[in-house]
Amino acid sequence: MRAGRVLVLWLALLALLARSGCAEKAWTEWYWSKFDPDAVAATTFDKADDFLISRNLWFHVQRFFAVLDASDLDKYGGGDGSATSAATSADIPFSQNIAVGKTPFTNVSAHYHNIRAGVLLGTCLWVDFPFPAFPENMGHWAEVLAPIYSALTNASWRQRAPDSEGYLRAVIFPNLRREQVQGLSWVMDMLRLTLRPGLKEGQALPRLLFFDELASLNATSWLGFERVLLVHNRYTLPSGRSGFVTKAHTDAFREAAYAAANITYGGPAWSAGLAPPVITYLMAMNHEPVVNNGEVLGALRDVGRALGLSVRPYSVTPGAAFPSFVASMANTGVLVARHGPLLANAMFLPPGAVVLELLPYNWEWRGISEIYVNLTRSVGAVHHFAWKANSSEWVMYLEAEDAKYSHWNAEECSSRYCLEAHARAGMVVDTEAIKALLLDLLPRTLKGASVAELALRYPWPKGSGRDGGGTGLWWDV
Repeated sequence: MRAGRVLVLWLALLALLARSGCAEKAWTEWYWSKFDPDAVAATTFDKADDFLISRNLWFHVQRFFAVLDASDLDKYGGGDGSATSAATSADIPFSQNIAVGKTPFTNVSAHYHNIRAGVLLGTCLWVDFPFPAFPENMGHWAEVLAPIYSALTNASWRQRAPDSEGYLRAVIFPNLRREQVQGLSWVMDMLRLTLRPGLKEGQALPRLLFFDELASLNATSWLGFERVLLVHNRYTLPSGRSGFVTKAHTDAFREAAYAAANITYGGPAWSAGLAPPVITYLMAMNHEPVVNNGEVLGALRDVGRALGLSVRPYSVTPGAAFPSFVASMANTGVLVARHGPLLANAMFLPPGAVVLELLPYNWEWRGISEIYVNLTRSVGAVHHFAWKANSSEWVMYLEAEDAKYSHWNAEECSSRYCLEAHARAGMVVDTEAIKALLLDLLPRTLKGASVAELALRYPWPKGSGRDGGGTGLWWDV
């Protein structure tokens, strides 16, 4: 009897171990796809204007590699574009944060026969997040995802890859860990909308791979990517273009976002460019302090009374649900906010809406202040203006020592310490100036003045990115 119980226990344990083994195998199945060393060629890079397709890219021991024929060593990787530079460079600049190491062989096939490898088949979308220390930043996600949506919608990448299935098998985030992203509901919902044109019908999301999953692979193994699609954004495009490529792409994306949030899209007012008679003052609950919020709200209420508009303060964190952001924007005619990540949601404003962005003092870094104006300009029917703090009187430094940077100009304030001082600082808004600006420009928008016409009448503030400088800190955009 006792022997029978022992046998039952052993059988149960073996069954449990078998199930665990199957689960482990299933988890790694994407890695150990069938690999035929005779059917794989050297790594290639096919560059188009808006995207790049790499075939047979490899990951091994924490890095990405291009397996090249020795005769092609000078074909890729020159920082200045010259053959000499390419030949002497050990890496190929691939995306903003990731370089691909060169591994030249006189016999590529022999190398493939001598490695333990697996291949991820199909097309894998490459998403290099600009600043991985801040994965919750909506602004950076918007500037990455908008051009991806355009590329997947016009589908020109399929013409450059006629051997592909025509849809994405996976998405790789080479510089993010899964735990950094999986709890960000806004980001995940944006990914679903962005990737939809590149997926098989009915598929919600493809397989998502993160760096920590790649880094956990056996150090003796190589993982190959049959085809990698990289879509250029403002960081890798020579033109620095940002936002959606065409207005049609913006309209389609916004319509999909409204549907996902269960909000009615279009209608007579929409077609006529008549935005809701509501001023929304958008305030982040955990960052971007505006010291005189009460005075700003008072000024906005004065404007509202004069023009028959209601005023609504909206305090929110980036962790709020995606539908709540879309619903708030759908019911906004005038959006006022300090420069910051929440402004990425301005893309969901209805036609004829107005954005007034409050730009802090000495916010000059690589033109990042243009993230949101470029995004709304790509929308095509949303006005975007700014008031900029042009002197230190509009700054309240968090620490007394930070005040030593108060008289530095934009070119001088490019060091880490000066930038961090202004990132910590509170912003004081000139309420009389923004009230006068809104009372002057809003009647013109209500009469149907075009975006282009009013952009000329109320140009972007001097000293910002559109002047050849750069406004914004990458950790606070």
